[in-house]
Amino acid sequence: LEANKAYSFVVWARSTNAHIPDTSGPDRGKQKTHANLLSKAKLTLRLDDEKSEIASAEIVVSPNSTAVSGEKNEHDDGANVFIAGNHRIHLGNSILYQSIASDPIADPWIQGNYVDTDWGLAVGPVSDLNGTLIIKALGGGFTKTDLTQWETNRGIQVTSRIELVPLIGTEPNYSVPAPTGEDEAGAIFNTVLKHVGDESPWVFDAHYCYDDVTGKLWMTWGGHSGFLTEVDSSTGKVIDPGTGSEPPSLEFNSHAEGVHTKILTNQKWDGLRMYRSNLEAPETYEGDEYSTQAYMEGLGLFKYGIFFFACGTYGSMGDSYTIRCCHQNSMESNSPRGPYKDKHGKICTEFDTDRGRYPSTMLLGPDGDHLVPGHPHFWREYGQDGEEMMFLGYDHRTEIPSVKEDSMAIRRLYFDNDGWPTIWMPIHVRVDTGALPDLVGKQVKLELSSSGDIFFKIAFDHVSILDGEFTTYNPTVQTTSEPIVPMLPTSTPTRPPDSSVGSTPVWSKYSLFKLKVMICYVLYCI
Repeated sequence: LEANKAYSFVVWARSTNAHIPDTSGPDRGKQKTHANLLSKAKLTLRLDDEKSEIASAEIVVSPNSTAVSGEKNEHDDGANVFIAGNHRIHLGNSILYQSIASDPIADPWIQGNYVDTDWGLAVGPVSDLNGTLIIKALGGGFTKTDLTQWETNRGIQVTSRIELVPLIGTEPNYSVPAPTGEDEAGAIFNTVLKHVGDESPWVFDAHYCYDDVTGKLWMTWGGHSGFLTEVDSSTGKVIDPGTGSEPPSLEFNSHAEGVHTKILTNQKWDGLRMYRSNLEAPETYEGDEYSTQAYMEGLGLFKYGIFFFACGTYGSMGDSYTIRCCHQNSMESNSPRGPYKDKHGKICTEFDTDRGRYPSTMLLGPDGDHLVPGHPHFWREYGQDGEEMMFLGYDHRTEIPSVKEDSMAIRRLYFDNDGWPTIWMPIHVRVDTGALPDLVGKQVKLELSSSGDIFFKIAFDHVSILDGEFTTYNPTVQTTSEPIVPMLPTSTPTRPPDSSVGSTPVWSKYSLFKLKVMICYVLYCI
């Protein structure tokens, strides 16, 4: 250690408590029930020739189950959080809320108004990345599928549509108005988009992304394939970029080329020719090695730094859901309409014949009893010290086969050196030789350790030393190149604690050196 210098010692950690699915055979991609084992990761700094501890930090890296006071029902299709007044509000089968001063992960949520499916399935608040409502409304999905012969004989058709549903009243207990009508798919409020006749596409799972640079509001949606559509930031209605106005019909198949863009997929397209990929999966494609079904849904879009990230839910919600992402540089002329690419630079709508799948980069898979995670929702908050905190909301099941509906969960989201989101968690300790001159010239040893319930597993990666202060809101670290982003998720994503010795210096640079990584568990990724 040199004189008058501050050092931050950093390691990234995560839990790996899950059964690794088979990648071939009859159980290919199937996840299995697993206990949620308490897992802690610790970084200790010691003098090389002594046993004395200079500094240490320990964090819990096993998933945290969201607690709800007075819960009336489970919360399917994500953790769809926005901010209103002094409350943090989640929309699912009902409203959950908590004070904005609460920790969204560690503190309990309060049961609000019970809505069930009155406002639709897989609802998405029309909000920006900071959780502020752009329109005081949500996008709800209504579908009619799996028709009986009796229904078919009477002319009933497969139908799916997205409704803009107003939120009435005051926070936190919003409610919805009476519908203006009804059809076979359910209530009608203010239809934004629909498709009749088949599931190419399946019009539901609306989520919203507001670009504060261009002032444009984007809606992502879809099952089987994920689509992007510009909507009016005042009315929520679809915009035809060719005319600058709303198309004359709500029917997807009647819209001109360019109104909608297919940005993610996990299935061969069987609809209108203009949405076909240049390379489609063969008819025999039934999903990749981590999914039991060639399917995707629950698409969320957010802009962070210079990239738009499109993250969807791949596989079967019964036994193989995982959350995967692709991105596009926002400086590209056609952004955010794609093409979106994975970490290897592969276009995510073009079937990769070499790897036998549609490209994507894994963000979140099973860990403990957080199984089949899906329907990602992203938002940002700031701590009292100005720290930027990104959050990932999602739903999960605790058993396979499931014995109840999904539950909501939340994790902290971090970013690696290439700007990709990750759920690995940083642990760091800090030493200032200006305050502790006795350490000058000494060699130090970094000790990585773990504790928790019996049979727990964790992983460490990317041990590094930073010249200055480590910051989590200006990401400058990445995991090793292989695996690129691990399939198994990390931890309770609460704000990582640190242990400091001496004063706090100003951030300088990431420049000293990187230690050899230590991996304590075999990870799998795609």
